[in-house]
Amino acid sequence: MKKICLSKLIKNIKEIIVEDYIDNISFKNYKHIWQNRIFAVAEKYNILLIKKTQSWEEIEDAVCKKSKQSTSIESSSQSTASHDSSSSNLSYKLTKHDKDYIKEIYEGLNSQKMWTLSTGTVVEMKMAELAKECVYEHPCHSLILDTDDETWGGYFTQEELEEIQAHKAKPLKPVPSELFEYLNNITQDENIETMHERIARTYYSPKKNSSCYWAQKSLLDGLDLHMSGFFKSFIEHSERDYLSRVWRLVLTVFDSSVITAREEICSKASSFESNRGQQIASVTNIGRKKSAKRPDHIFRYGSFELGISEAAKVSDENGDKDIKDSRIKAPKLMKDLMQKILENKPGLINTLRIPSIIMSGK
Repeated sequence: MKKICLSKLIKNIKEIIVEDYIDNISFKNYKHIWQNRIFAVAEKYNILLIKKTQSWEEIEDAVCKKSKQSTSIESSSQSTASHDSSSSNLSYKLTKHDKDYIKEIYEGLNSQKMWTLSTGTVVEMKMAELAKECVYEHPCHSLILDTDDETWGGYFTQEELEEIQAHKAKPLKPVPSELFEYLNNITQDENIETMHERIARTYYSPKKNSSCYWAQKSLLDGLDLHMSGFFKSFIEHSERDYLSRVWRLVLTVFDSSVITAREEICSKASSFESNRGQQIASVTNIGRKKSAKRPDHIFRYGSFELGISEAAKVSDENGDKDIKDSRIKAPKLMKDLMQKILENKPGLINTLRIPSIIMSGK
């Protein structure tokens, strides 16, 4: 049996522990989560932990410092309505400066290019009404209209919302026939090990049968997690754990594609939009470069960022994290990606679609 000094181990993974911390959990509970993780891994790999005095003070200080920096960045970023929603809460109250800036945006729109519905309603005028009445930040302040947002029910009729949603709608492509047939033939078994054995029985080539190979591997990985007890303690795992273990299939589906998928990297398009117009110091001091929005996954083709995904570790589909990711953060990121592509490919303005995958729940 291998022996490892617990205090040295904690010291070695200090940076990982600090980086993984999120503000909505007390340090006491966070420390307990990490202790459980360490002991669980030690038990699994037959490691004897030598429990000398454990010092968590340095980690607690680093976590507190990180939390204060995050709060400071959030406060400074809230000087405009286009602040990064990934570091703010859902109830960011607009300042007078924000309201004046939003008013300028809508007043600067070309009335000749506004969208008039079959009922005679002008979409941008209705959006301006809501933008003016809002006390808190809303996607309309970024010129975004989400027909699934119930707020719009007070500004458009149901028929008008359906017309907006159907306008130039692009249907999704059907699932490949071989993949549809494979999934349709999967039967659930009460015994997970029996189901695992039955699914693993057939060989699929990652080159010749890439879609079935991906589906089979994803199913087996999911069953592996069940058999290992991964889902037994919901609160024990961080969002990053779920991204790397459960939602990994969102990354691997592109393994045989010309599209590349990356996990938790800043969007270049978001960075460009956040810092558009930044100048060198002259009459006024140079502004600090603003942080780009960071999606959980980002999909690329060459230098073009084509889409994103967001995952929320919540059991309630109406939880704040899910609303924040799907209704605020994701649409703003999608808009950044679209604007960047259209600068290089303006001919796509009527056909370009930016997908976003929102994953939440247990």
